[in-house]
Parts: sequence; C-alpha cells; structure tokens
Amino acid sequence: MYSKNPRQALELALEGPGLAVDAGHLSSPANSVSLLNVASAGISGLVDLLVNANPRQGGGAFLAATLTALRQNRGQWVAVQLDGWSVVTGLALLVAVANGKSFGKGMRVAPNARLDNGRLDVVVVEALPWRRLLLRLPLLYLGRHLRLPQVRFRQGERVLLEVEGSSPPFDVDGECYAAGPATFSVRSRAWHIAWAF
Repeated sequence: MYSKNPRQALELALEGPGLAVDAGHLSSPANSVSLLNVASAGISGLVDLLVNANPRQGGGAFLAATLTALRQNRGQWVAVQLDGWSVVTGLALLVAVANGKSFGKGMRVAPNARLDNGRLDVVVVEALPWRRLLLRLPLLYLGRHLRLPQVRFRQGERVLLEVEGSSPPFDVDGECYAAGPATFSVRSRAWHIAWAF
C-alpha cells in the first residue's frame, strides 16, 4: 500500500503493515555496515565525493559528477567471487552489490533486484575508455546495460571483493566508507519497514 497524499502516507507509515525486506551487510577491516539499497566500489565513491563537494545537490549534481568521474577514473584491478564462483578478475570501473534497483538519483544499476528475494545482485562494469562509457551512460538510466559485453551480472548470497591499490571510498546507500577488500552478505527478510509512498 502506498499513497502520494502526504497525510495518508504518514498514516500508513505510522499505522500500516510493515514490509519484510532483506538486509545487506558490508564487512571489511575498516567497516561493518548494513545496507538496504546498494553498496558499490569504484567510480561511484568518486561520484559521491564530487557530489558532496557540490553545495547544489540533486539529479543534476549526480549526472555532472558522473561525467567528471568518468574522465578521471581509469578503473581498478578487482577479483569478485559470488557464492564461491568467480564473477570477474581484472580492471573494473564499478562493482555494485545491490539489494535495491537504483542509485545516484535514477541510475538503474540493478534493474532486476528485489528487496525481498534473499539474494544480492552483483553488477560489474569493466574499465573502458571514458568516451565509450559516455555513449553507454543512457543505458544505465534505462536499466538496459546488463546486456552489454562489458557488464557482468549475477545473483547470489555472499560476495567476496578483493582490490589492488588505492581506490575511491565505497558508496553504501549514498554514504562514503573506506574502501578495500570486503565481504557482502544478505539476511533474508531481516527488516520490517513502513512503505508509505
């Protein structure tokens, strides 16, 4: 149930039935963070830093920061395993571990994700020249990028990420956390939230 009417939405939030959703978790030497939506490594952390440095935030700020980050970031060596199977080893621009569908004010990074299926969606974008990435950026907003040969997509319950060298911070539900090797996991329907809009 939801409502676009502010009064009805507030009533639903306070009195309506809760929705059972999965709880994601990022664990690393520097972090122990729960997540509802998306955690990602790579260019997304740089985008966060650029947006946070811009006093005018919003959809336009995320797009501008993404364009700047595409020119600055050349990718990073990563090894990603999902439930014990290798997803990718090599240079990547982005590794997204998603419980929800979108981040960055409308980028549908994991269009198949569901909050209540007990799985995480893993999307890895290989490093490409920024001009080629720029041409494919609209596909990310439309959620049609998963079919590109430079994109790897899998679903599972436990993700191991290894990285080499320094990297931008992790982006976890829009907040920055120290990057590095990490484990991502999911607890099925661990949270109950009010869904009122």
